[in-house]
Amino acid sequence: MAVIAFVENSADAAWVVAGWAFRQILADVIMVHRHDAEMAAIFDRAEAVGYLRIGCLDGPLATKLTAALRETAAGILAGGISSGVVERFHDEEATQEYLRGLRMLLDAARIGEGRSA
Repeated sequence: MAVIAFVENSADAAWVVAGWAFRQILADVIMVHRHDAEMAAIFDRAEAVGYLRIGCLDGPLATKLTAALRETAAGILAGGISSGVVERFHDEEATQEYLRGLRMLLDAARIGEGRSA
């Protein structure tokens, strides 16, 4: 299991998923933001520990990461961004599970945004 916590100490504002889905969204975001070295470094550390604590980051950085995650997830769901999940698994069931997970990620980010405001 892996976690993206948008707000500290809030289960509602956290995305808890299988490690493969966590690694996939990080890879998908980096694919979209391939020139953002700061984001890549943060995601590398998060991938190593299976936990991205956005709620602990300074305001502008937390906002940037949340926006990138939301943009990428929404883009994949809308069909405007291609996820690596298809090439990685070649499995419709895994793809659908990932898409359901992305909807949950967007919900957690929305809740986190409301609590951090």
